[in-house]
Amino acid sequence: MLQKVRETIIWARRKLDADRFVLVGHSAGGLLGRLYLHDGPVWGETYAGAGHVDMLITLGSPHCDDKGRGTGWFLTDEANRLVPGTPYSETVRYLTVVGRAVQGHPQGNHAQRRAFHGYQFFSPWAEAWGDGIVPLSSARLDGAKSIVLDGVSHSRRYGRNWYGASRAIVRRWWPRSLHAGEDDA
Repeated sequence: MLQKVRETIIWARRKLDADRFVLVGHSAGGLLGRLYLHDGPVWGETYAGAGHVDMLITLGSPHCDDKGRGTGWFLTDEANRLVPGTPYSETVRYLTVVGRAVQGHPQGNHAQRRAFHGYQFFSPWAEAWGDGIVPLSSARLDGAKSIVLDGVSHSRRYGRNWYGASRAIVRRWWPRSLHAGEDDA
């Protein structure tokens, strides 16, 4: 998948005659985005994508960036080992986005029970709020700006209003400075 990210960036650089891009990664794609930025080897290959990424936006990505606690999920643990926090923040802006749609509960309705079991994978606080897959605390990344979107779920499978469901939802997380020349601070 990292090779596909690199190939897409190379294609876009040629096609658009641009050097730097906004890289948006949903779920595990946000972890791949972090790994793509890394200037050292990732599984035997060096991508060093920070020079071509102006901003990394992650949507419901399980960063689990809480003081080195391993999750047992290889992709999260590898991203935290190789690129903890926001090491390229001098040249890359980071934005994490997470939905607040479902509170995990072991005896709740179907969605709450499913979220409870999913949240346990990434956090010891399984009765937390999150997007149905990733709890709020696990989607944050140390050093990154974070946005919490009430009523937004991980994907269509977990609710009608997911991160990319409509222009109205995308406008809630897409930085204003990138579409209107305004400051998004």
